[in-house]
Amino acid sequence: MKTAKTLALTLMVGLVSSLSGQGFLGESYGEASIGYVKTKDGNFRPDGYGLGVAVNFPALDVAQGIGIDFRVDAGYVRLSQGGASARALGAGLTVPLFIETGPGIRPFLAPNGGVVRARSGGVRDTSGFLGLAGGVELEVSPELYVTPMIDYNYDTDDSTKTWSYGIEGAYNFAPQYALFLGYEYSDIRRAGSGYTIYGGVRMRF
Repeated sequence: MKTAKTLALTLMVGLVSSLSGQGFLGESYGEASIGYVKTKDGNFRPDGYGLGVAVNFPALDVAQGIGIDFRVDAGYVRLSQGGASARALGAGLTVPLFIETGPGIRPFLAPNGGVVRARSGGVRDTSGFLGLAGGVELEVSPELYVTPMIDYNYDTDDSTKTWSYGIEGAYNFAPQYALFLGYEYSDIRRAGSGYTIYGGVRMRF
């Protein structure tokens, strides 16, 4: 149960924690995503799918054109072996770093946390998680953004620590809409590893 819960939680958090906004920083927007997940823990190597939704909106103006965003996430992951699945609800902030950078380069930190409800073989388990993501939003062009990210998550139930490394790209195909595609590799300490490939759409409101 521990392994299934940890893998599902980590990969689900990866699926719904694209916190940078991809050119939408400081904006009010919603997003929906879908992803493929693959895990490995010894001979236990299931794959599966994940679904995620999120809402982001400005929470605090720090300087002209710069502010702290608040975000709420919800997600679901189902693995192909053992009937393992997980649902989670989380929230977090996206905090810009005030560092002298070139145009179109925006570093940020994103503390987050929430609760996950996992199920495997008829057994249910609920626990909390805390995390901290960091990355740099790079404006390749007015329509195209690329964001490398590092994410640390801590499972408060069994003290499992996870480091994840990912990259996400987004294309703003209309003033209010963007498509995004990402990849994240997760190293779950003492509980295997896995990766997520995900994509979706964002919409300003």
